[in-house]
Amino acid sequence: IFGKVQPVVFGETEAKRLKDEYVSVEHLVLAILDESPAGTAQKLLKQFGVTREKFTGSVRGFTVALQCSVGFQ
Repeated sequence: IFGKVQPVVFGETEAKRLKDEYVSVEHLVLAILDESPAGTAQKLLKQFGVTREKFTGSVRGFTVALQCSVGFQ
Protein backbone atom coordinates (compact mmCIF):
# COMPACT_ATOMS: atom_id res chain seq x y z
CA ILE A 1 0.00 0.00 0.00
CA PHE A 2 2.94 2.38 0.60
CA GLY A 3 3.62 2.54 -3.15
CA LYS A 4 0.11 3.84 -3.78
CA VAL A 5 0.35 6.49 -1.05
CA GLN A 6 3.84 7.66 -1.96
CA PRO A 7 2.81 9.94 -4.89
CA VAL A 8 0.27 11.68 -2.65
CA VAL A 9 2.87 12.29 0.06
CA PHE A 10 5.44 13.49 -2.48
CA GLY A 11 2.72 15.55 -4.20
CA GLU A 12 2.22 17.39 -0.93
CA THR A 13 5.98 17.98 -0.76
CA GLU A 14 5.91 19.40 -4.31
CA ALA A 15 3.02 21.72 -3.43
CA LYS A 16 4.92 23.05 -0.42
CA ARG A 17 8.11 23.45 -2.45
CA LEU A 18 6.22 25.44 -5.07
CA LYS A 19 4.45 27.46 -2.33
CA ASP A 20 1.01 26.30 -3.45
CA GLU A 21 -1.82 26.16 -0.95
CA TYR A 22 -3.13 22.72 -1.93
CA VAL A 23 -2.11 19.55 -3.74
CA SER A 24 -3.40 19.39 -7.30
CA VAL A 25 -2.96 17.14 -10.32
CA GLU A 26 0.29 18.77 -11.43
CA HIS A 27 1.88 18.07 -8.03
CA LEU A 28 0.86 14.42 -8.27
CA VAL A 29 2.25 14.10 -11.80
CA LEU A 30 5.57 15.60 -10.65
CA ALA A 31 5.63 13.13 -7.78
CA ILE A 32 4.96 10.24 -10.17
CA LEU A 33 7.74 11.41 -12.49
CA ASP A 34 10.18 11.41 -9.56
CA GLU A 35 9.01 8.07 -8.14
CA SER A 36 11.78 5.55 -7.56
CA PRO A 37 11.74 2.80 -8.58
CA ALA A 38 9.75 3.82 -11.63
CA GLY A 39 6.15 2.70 -11.44
CA THR A 40 3.76 1.90 -14.27
CA ALA A 41 2.43 5.48 -14.47
CA GLN A 42 5.95 6.93 -14.72
CA LYS A 43 6.92 4.43 -17.42
CA LEU A 44 3.81 5.30 -19.41
CA LEU A 45 4.41 9.06 -19.12
CA LYS A 46 8.02 8.62 -20.21
CA GLN A 47 6.94 6.49 -23.20
CA PHE A 48 5.03 9.56 -24.37
CA GLY A 49 8.06 11.79 -23.83
CA VAL A 50 6.84 13.44 -20.64
CA THR A 51 9.74 14.58 -18.48
CA ARG A 52 9.78 16.68 -15.34
CA GLU A 53 11.31 19.58 -17.26
CA LYS A 54 8.78 19.49 -20.10
CA PHE A 55 5.84 19.07 -17.75
CA THR A 56 6.98 21.87 -15.43
CA GLY A 57 7.49 24.19 -18.41
CA SER A 58 4.02 23.43 -19.75
CA VAL A 59 2.35 23.99 -16.39
CA ARG A 60 4.28 27.22 -15.84
CA GLY A 61 3.28 28.49 -19.30
CA PHE A 62 -0.36 27.62 -18.71
CA THR A 63 -0.36 29.32 -15.29
CA VAL A 64 1.11 32.54 -16.71
CA ALA A 65 -1.41 32.55 -19.59
CA LEU A 66 -4.27 31.97 -17.17
CA GLN A 67 -3.14 34.76 -14.85
CA CYS A 68 -2.85 37.18 -17.78
CA SER A 69 -6.30 36.28 -19.07
CA VAL A 70 -7.97 37.09 -15.75
CA GLY A 71 -5.88 40.19 -15.03
CA PHE A 72 -3.41 38.89 -12.41
CA GLN A 73 0.26 39.65 -12.85
